[in-house]
Amino acid sequence: MKIQAALVGGVLVFLGATQGAFAETYQLELRVDASRATCAEQKTEVEQQVLQAGESLGKELKVIRVGCLQEFNTPQASGPAHRAYLFSVRYEVKGWPTVYTANWGSDLSSSVGSTSRGLFATIEQCLAARTAETEAFEKSTGLDAVFSACTPDANVGRFLLSITGFGKPKASLQVVTLEPNYWNDPGLTPEEARWVRGYLYSKRAQVRAIFGSQIVYYAAARIPLSQRNFGHWYTEEQCRVQLSDAAMMLAGMPFYFGCKTTVFDTGTSWVQLQAIMATDRLFSSDFGHMSPKYESFAACREYLPEVVAEEKATNPSYFLGALCIPEGLSSTRFVIEKWSRL
Repeated sequence: MKIQAALVGGVLVFLGATQGAFAETYQLELRVDASRATCAEQKTEVEQQVLQAGESLGKELKVIRVGCLQEFNTPQASGPAHRAYLFSVRYEVKGWPTVYTANWGSDLSSSVGSTSRGLFATIEQCLAARTAETEAFEKSTGLDAVFSACTPDANVGRFLLSITGFGKPKASLQVVTLEPNYWNDPGLTPEEARWVRGYLYSKRAQVRAIFGSQIVYYAAARIPLSQRNFGHWYTEEQCRVQLSDAAMMLAGMPFYFGCKTTVFDTGTSWVQLQAIMATDRLFSSDFGHMSPKYESFAACREYLPEVVAEEKATNPSYFLGALCIPEGLSSTRFVIEKWSRL
């Protein structure tokens, strides 16, 4: 039986099957920086590289067709435009060939750049990182980097670094985006970034870069990591006095949290209680909708222990804790927001 497949996010995915005698048929897409004047000339070189990769794996591989899908020409601040090609490669091989692509994009669900948000702001940044990241790819995955490319993501005006090797990687590239639920996120602070690096290193991951709130690392498997905003206040003291209450909600997992000031375009500033957690656990909030309205922060804090004790008694399996937060945009009225695990 012949089986067609496409390379999606570094993994071969079945497209369909036809009957055959000896070999299976696969199809993948490759992004390649140009080393020839035209795509037609480059595809001969691509065919030879795919054949050589098959030989290195001890596979009897036959290339059926190499097609030019797209040519990328990206102007640079100085020098000639950078050129790269997108190829479709159809081939036959006996046995299952593993092809792995590390995409430096925030959406790794596809190997096609238009659906992967490139992490580099300019083509120059992508090209500057390519040599070091090709070496890191080979060291981390244990594979030879056969193809690499810097190509534009037309949807968002950023650039995607793609590196492809043949074989089963011992580690794969992971990109995690920490997204707190508020606007104007300035990205990780130096303290947050230091904690993230230390935690991932403790899990035998190799952190390659941090772009704002996006962390890029190699690991044998995905490492759970998430971010949550537990409320906002107009003074830092109202946030800091509740850090111990928030810590009780996160007991049993590694975490880093702190009070983080965010300034909005209107000039308004909030102090956020923001936590980075080593978990994918989902949290649920009642947003204080069922809470009485307290006329001061002190009054809310006075009743908080009573509310927490009552919730622990009636809902011990799911209740995590509670905090005093402003009622909506008010700076003088407060409610008790309860948190539970899903």
